[in-house]
Amino acid sequence: MKVKILFLVVTIVASLTLNAGVVDHEKMFNAYLKGDLATWKKELSVYVVNPNLTFQDKCDIANYLYGYIGFILDSGAKKTEIEKWMKYLDAYVDEMMKHKSTISMAHLYKAGSYAFKAKTYNKIVSYGIKSVGELDDALEEDPNNAIAIGLKGNVKFYAPAIVGGNKKKALEFYIKAVNLLSKKCPDVYKWNYWALKLCIVEAYTGLGEKEKAEAYYKQVMKAKPDFLLLKKSYESGNYGNHETSE
Repeated sequence: MKVKILFLVVTIVASLTLNAGVVDHEKMFNAYLKGDLATWKKELSVYVVNPNLTFQDKCDIANYLYGYIGFILDSGAKKTEIEKWMKYLDAYVDEMMKHKSTISMAHLYKAGSYAFKAKTYNKIVSYGIKSVGELDDALEEDPNNAIAIGLKGNVKFYAPAIVGGNKKKALEFYIKAVNLLSKKCPDVYKWNYWALKLCIVEAYTGLGEKEKAEAYYKQVMKAKPDFLLLKKSYESGNYGNHETSE
């Protein structure tokens, strides 16, 4: 009997290990909190060349690529560096577009991809229109896609008023996205969730509501004291990129 039980335990553990995926979500999340892009680059460099990636692995990696490219684009990375990572993101997105369960996120990442290309190649209008179209498609496929709603907030926050920019509306999108992720947030989206909270602090600041910005900032830091990226951003007033460069 003991042998059978031991065998069962080993089988369960092996099964869990095999299904765990290649991405170390905890390491990626902790690196995000610290603004540690070096760790993201190191991890992603290993993930994308793994010949045994499952479809789920690729979906997970796509989310981190989406964030990483946005960050390095804002930090002034060379075009060749951007293109290297874009190649992987676009390939994963193409696969995701073939599956109904991931098509909304595929459209979302494609929106991000076009936004990255708009900035990289200085073709704001042509790629910008495509980006907005893909974002609309993402929300049409899944109106409760929290990451897409957050990106919608970025569009509203950063766009000039003459083309629909509206910081107050952006704040509404950010809050809605946070509320949706609060109900269910898989490990792969943990960094997105806390990035949205950073966006809310920035939105309050951008609206001139300093007291609300400070109150929300303190609330977030109390819940996540090691959120150094937010701490540095808030104290310097330089928030940079949180979701993607839209």
